[in-house]
Amino acid sequence: MAPLEINLDGFENPFEIHGGKISIPFLSTQLVPCKLGDYTVPIECHVHVSGKKRLVKTPVPGRDGTVKELTGRDDYTIKIDLVLMARNYSAVSAEVAQVIAEWDKKESITIVCPKTDMYGIEKVVFEDIDHPETPGMQGYETLTLTFVSDDELELMDDTSLLEAMDDLI
Repeated sequence: MAPLEINLDGFENPFEIHGGKISIPFLSTQLVPCKLGDYTVPIECHVHVSGKKRLVKTPVPGRDGTVKELTGRDDYTIKIDLVLMARNYSAVSAEVAQVIAEWDKKESITIVCPKTDMYGIEKVVFEDIDHPETPGMQGYETLTLTFVSDDELELMDDTSLLEAMDDLI
């Protein structure tokens, strides 16, 4: 995969890397815009969506393999590789602080992203954050954010549950 090059010549204080350009090797050119709760990602990011079906596998005596029964799907896992760049450390730290504010929320957050829209994912729970050391780069931070999809679940009160049971009988 070819590294993504971002031209920083327009910044007042460009990074002095490869003639004003910085290579970001872990990102491809297929970047997408993304909004996480109240935070809008300032640079488009790399979004991975994965899902898994829930199968019950039953071995049958005298037969190779198993009989499979699909019982549903697990939550989707969404991983976002995020690059934050700013003119100095305090500016990039402010961006990181906004991400941490979303991480600290005790409820699911909305996600607006073309890739998650394809799967009908509107709400996610922030599960994991990875913020590795970025040596020698004061205005540059990388983060990997992991979320799980969260569907709204409508619970019935006792009266509604009894009425639903009466309809079944």
